[in-house]
Amino acid sequence: IKRRVGQRIGASLPSSHKSERGTEIIGARDFEIGDPPRAINLRHFSKFGKLIVLEKHPERNAVVLFLIDISMSEMIGSEKRKHEANLELLRGLSIACLAKGHGVMFVAFTDAIEFESGVIRDRNIVERVLDELGQITPQSQKTDPTEVFSRAWELARRETSPADLFVLVSDFLFPDSWQEDLMSLCEVSDVIAII
Repeated sequence: IKRRVGQRIGASLPSSHKSERGTEIIGARDFEIGDPPRAINLRHFSKFGKLIVLEKHPERNAVVLFLIDISMSEMIGSEKRKHEANLELLRGLSIACLAKGHGVMFVAFTDAIEFESGVIRDRNIVERVLDELGQITPQSQKTDPTEVFSRAWELARRETSPADLFVLVSDFLFPDSWQEDLMSLCEVSDVIAII
């Protein structure tokens, strides 16, 4: 996640929320009144007696977008239904993202988008959303990711809290007709497919 967000910052692409202090040094300048004392490079001061401030890129927390196939094929299966297993997987991954300070979003789809959350940064809200996802009765038995890929592309390009990483959860291997849409999505963000 850090690598992808770093690429967005370096390319001046929109990315998610900033923290005040970054880790990547982009330059040095003379100390100015109003600069925080913590920004002074003490090593340079002790060597040369001049106050220098290191300028850094602000850290940015990513937004991870989970694209979840909830078509009827997800409802068929063994003792522990695939749908329940996917929700358990999503719970673990999303809580891990939150623990690192990242936001998460969920978009559930069949051959259309059936559910979309906003950016979530709170574990209790994630739990509620996942419970809600567990209760959804799919409106279609088919899987067609065309609409969800288009929506994901829009979410990656928006100005505020764009999606930095996509996690696609589906048991359906997409045919060649959707490869172009998937490759287009890969151009704007990293995609992790969990099939």
